[in-house]
Amino acid sequence: ECPTPITNLTWDNALLVSDATAKKLGIGQPQKLLGVPYFGNADLVTVTVDGRSLEVPVWVSLGMADDVAVLHMGYGRTKAGMVGSKRSDKEGGGFDGMKLRTSAKPYVLGKCEIAKTGKTYPLANTQFHNTIDTSVVDSDRFLIRETTVGLLASGKPFGGDGPEFYFEKHAGGKDAKVDAHGGDDPKGSKDSHAKMSEGEREDTIPPTMYSESEFDFSATNYQWAMTIDLSLCTGCNACVMACNIENNIPTVGKEQVMKGRELHWMRIDRYYKGTFEGVDLTGVKIDRDNPPIVIQPVTCMHCEKAPCEPVCPVAATVHSHEGLNQMVYNRCVGTRYCSNNCPFKVRRFNFLHYTKNLDQVPVLQMLQNPDVTVRGRGVMEKCTYCVQRINKARITAKKETREIADGEVLTACQVACPGQAIIFGDMRKPENAIAKSRADQRNYVLLKELNVRPRTSYLSKVRNPHPDLEA
Repeated sequence: ECPTPITNLTWDNALLVSDATAKKLGIGQPQKLLGVPYFGNADLVTVTVDGRSLEVPVWVSLGMADDVAVLHMGYGRTKAGMVGSKRSDKEGGGFDGMKLRTSAKPYVLGKCEIAKTGKTYPLANTQFHNTIDTSVVDSDRFLIRETTVGLLASGKPFGGDGPEFYFEKHAGGKDAKVDAHGGDDPKGSKDSHAKMSEGEREDTIPPTMYSESEFDFSATNYQWAMTIDLSLCTGCNACVMACNIENNIPTVGKEQVMKGRELHWMRIDRYYKGTFEGVDLTGVKIDRDNPPIVIQPVTCMHCEKAPCEPVCPVAATVHSHEGLNQMVYNRCVGTRYCSNNCPFKVRRFNFLHYTKNLDQVPVLQMLQNPDVTVRGRGVMEKCTYCVQRINKARITAKKETREIADGEVLTACQVACPGQAIIFGDMRKPENAIAKSRADQRNYVLLKELNVRPRTSYLSKVRNPHPDLEA
């Protein structure tokens, strides 16, 4: 159920081809629903190599080389238990690419013939689930910030008047826009957010519904925060799986994923730069078959002024004095007002009793982390900054009559990240790693204009292209 990097397919593999190759074969991406790409039934084709054939669905992946098709192995198993075995279209399992391999040609097969069968196959894809930014709503929110080595050295990493000036246009126009998930951009929005006036700068306090005295930032309380470095993130999804295992997040199955009900507390958003027409909002032409790809992990932002908290009728989501946006599962009655009010769309709802199988088999109950609640049907859940790990470190520090040391609390996603892109800790002390990351000129937060003050921030991706290659 872990989404595949770049494609974000789950439960099945597919034959990946470029846009040009798909057009040559008369194959397109599945239909659109309500103007937003909805990946449902994909064209089923027959791949034939040296007399061996395999039926497999096709997935158009921008950036693929033309006249090349890729099929991931390890799928289509028949004896791999309830989850791993291929049983039906609704349950997934994928297609066995081993049927096309030989000992002489184990990985690269030439002279492949691909023919449409006239049939389709449903594919589950999470790319457009819980998305912040879609082409039919708006596409000028600058969710992804990029900079270059030159801009970084100039002290203006985003090309404007500094990192706090978040509606600026990038210098030269080349990095001014990252398209929302590869969708079609609306026309005429190039100048929808021009430079803000002096009175709208952040050095003046923006209006807010929340009292500034609501949160206690004194030295007696830890103040937890997280920073994700987009220059180090590879989009491998290791953090997603680590979070699942640590926090007893259940597997919901392919059919539920296709309904948008996956319960991953983290997601990896993938963006293509430019549009399907090949031109971004600045008028810079982008190669449709080789668009720059950027990825961004998104989890609960733990906003200091969280929009989810005031709309909960039973105070199931509340704020701690340490900056955590907490979920009290026993209070939650499933109104989902909080999810509706969350601008980042990072809350998940248990529509069904997904842990029922674990309840019925006692030995499977040992799979669960005893430090984390196993949620039942009808409650909202989300990232907790691994509060169980914070509390464990708190108990240890209290026994030793000291404060929690910097780096002593490591979240599950942080531990699993191979690129060490995630920084977590107490932001009160300037010498702490998290405080240094938040003071970095590359630091920014999502949807800053909403003034919800997220505790999770990002370090912008730094590109250093060779001038000849850039041209």
